Amino acid sequence: MSSDFHKKIRSLRGMRDVLPKDSYVYRIVESKIQKILFQYNFQEIRTPILERSDLFDKTIGKNTEVVRKEMYTFLDKNGNIKISLRPENTVGCVRAGIENGLFHNSRQRLWYSGPMFRYDRPQSGRYRQFSQIGIEMFGFDAPSFDAELISIISRIWRLFSIENCVRLEINSIGSIHDRKVYSFSLKKFFRSNLKKLDVKYRELAINDPIRLLDSKDPGLNRLLIHAPSLEEHIDKGSVEHFRKFCKILRKIGIQYTINKRLVRGLDYYNRTVFEWISDVPDFRKTICAGGRYDHLSDMLGYHRSVPSLGCAIGVERLITLIGIANRSLIDRYYSSRSIDIYLCKHGSVELEEMFFFSEKIRDQITNISIMMHYGSDKIKKQIFRANENNAKILIVLREDIYRSKKVLIQNLQKKSRSDIVHLDKLYEYFNNI
Repeated sequence: MSSDFHKKIRSLRGMRDVLPKDSYVYRIVESKIQKILFQYNFQEIRTPILERSDLFDKTIGKNTEVVRKEMYTFLDKNGNIKISLRPENTVGCVRAGIENGLFHNSRQRLWYSGPMFRYDRPQSGRYRQFSQIGIEMFGFDAPSFDAELISIISRIWRLFSIENCVRLEINSIGSIHDRKVYSFSLKKFFRSNLKKLDVKYRELAINDPIRLLDSKDPGLNRLLIHAPSLEEHIDKGSVEHFRKFCKILRKIGIQYTINKRLVRGLDYYNRTVFEWISDVPDFRKTICAGGRYDHLSDMLGYHRSVPSLGCAIGVERLITLIGIANRSLIDRYYSSRSIDIYLCKHGSVELEEMFFFSEKIRDQITNISIMMHYGSDKIKKQIFRANENNAKILIVLREDIYRSKKVLIQNLQKKSRSDIVHLDKLYEYFNNI
């Protein structure tokens, strides 16, 4: 009975809880990134976690692994609409932009943060529910904006002192038309070499052969040496766009590697694509990825193409990388968690009096956190708990002086002597410490 009960209450495979001590670090990392995005005039957008499934079919691509195997899709309660948990949020942002008129004669710089969902095999750095911070730029067509996006991400890496632990790989995949033509050439190549292709790759070779280009399989890579190259299928406009983009990156001092096999597994990308990959041994994961999607708006029925680009940072992977590459910084984040005031009582002061007092402080000083000590422990134990919770200020409601509307206050961080302060002077006292 007991073992069955415990099996039922476990979280779903690939989905994990972020407990308070970890969520505090998440909040620090996310808020620091948000401050950088504010510097570049990005505004937050919040879109639904659920979208119509055909939204992703039209844009990500029906034959992609994401749509065919990884999305959580089901019928709504009425049984007449297929809906999906979002596997990414670029498509949702474009849908919201069209629906709410954001693209009408206006450029937009948007960011979002939240959970995404993919039914994938759980492993280190890969979950079925994962958090992303996304950056999307709408109405920007020049290659200088591609470089600006890369520069923003580079600034984020420097903020966490991990710039030497990631490498930037870039490529141009040409126009959507170029990609279709190239996909057809690859299918033709794989059909004529089907016997040389491992059985597990044959379905992908027929449905979405471009996804095989970035495989790490040695046998497949030997075969791909003889495959048609993407470079041969790219139009002149895309080549020139990519040349200017690379020139700007060199000018602003951002190192990169051109990976001619780098493609994105979503059909809406065109021209520039990129990935920032961890260089840390045993954690060689993609931390951030993105590119251009100039025709995603008209894929969704908008009356014109909106030149656009964006990327998403995997929050879990970023925090893991910071923890490996810059452990002291993560430790500092964990240890910085504190409360402003720890409230104790001594003598026959009632718990209700502590509650009334704490409410009075919150009325006067709004930007502080207060923790009350519940129970009847001796004052020594209460002070121990205050230090254990990394409290900055200790306030003791001591019976003999509280009758005179006074309290005992000690700055625990400075380890200063205790002060006796009248209740009417609390606001003034806290402003001076």
